[in-house]
Amino acid sequence: MGQALASAFPEAAQVFERADQALGFSIRGLCFDGPITELTLTKHTQPAIVTASIAALSAIRSAHPSLPAPEFAAGHSLGEYSALVAAGTLSLEDAVRVVNLRGQSMQDAVPEGEGGMAAIMGGDRAAVEALCAEAAQGDVVSPANFNAPGQIVISGHKRAVDRAAALAGSKKLKAIPLKVSAPFHCALMAPAARAVEGALSKLTLQAPRFPVIANVRTPRACSFVRSTGPSSGNKPSCSWQKRASRTRSRSAPARSWPAWSSASTSALASCLWATRTALPKFPSFWGNLTRRAAGPACLRRADRLWSRRETNFPL
Repeated sequence: MGQALASAFPEAAQVFERADQALGFSIRGLCFDGPITELTLTKHTQPAIVTASIAALSAIRSAHPSLPAPEFAAGHSLGEYSALVAAGTLSLEDAVRVVNLRGQSMQDAVPEGEGGMAAIMGGDRAAVEALCAEAAQGDVVSPANFNAPGQIVISGHKRAVDRAAALAGSKKLKAIPLKVSAPFHCALMAPAARAVEGALSKLTLQAPRFPVIANVRTPRACSFVRSTGPSSGNKPSCSWQKRASRTRSRSAPARSWPAWSSASTSALASCLWATRTALPKFPSFWGNLTRRAAGPACLRRADRLWSRRETNFPL
């Protein structure tokens, strides 16, 4: 994982070295040599993915130094941390340390084997919510990721997820169990959310070089515009809100996505058309982060994505 990049690009190799120093163990060794049983532990998987993503981004920037910066970045779940590093808001070192804690806290929140996830195919939100309600029987199970129309991931206690999967066929739905080490994006992650919030509150954030769309549920026409509009200090600009609102009411122009942005989806972990999942929505962190300038073009580009987003539970 990432070994070919590190061999071909010194900039990518340097990313792995920086991550090793920040973590205090060799994420490079786990990515390159395994063992797979250790690499797939979420406390290792999460910093490994962020490191490999930024290594890929560094390789792209090295190979194509004249490529323009993207108009905005977004990341699906863990990928948002990669997007924040790419934009310069978080340092690589802070990001890998936080996601290492995030992974460990997620694993600690639910004993191994007691949580599960499954993709439910063929149903809308109402159908999947009804399925979860019937299967819960006092346990936790709920929609977690709204990936696409007809594809919703559920998460919770394994026995409840198994009951939902067994019921799915009778409701003309299909259930596909997912190989995960913890039931992500559900209420069982509350202890992990608190642990990560504490770590995030201690970080130093920098103004992003380009806007980052957070995985936070916010009213489209007010909070998003207010939090990202140019402002004096921390006060939102009312005139910007009005201009941005007018911009968002018009149809987005038929323009292609920036070439380097589409070429580096791995590096940015971008799921720009289907980012409909929950991520930490900690006001103290994400509010400060997204209180940055995003131009009207960014808002137009993000409009379709934003209108589809769904958030259920932090982390």
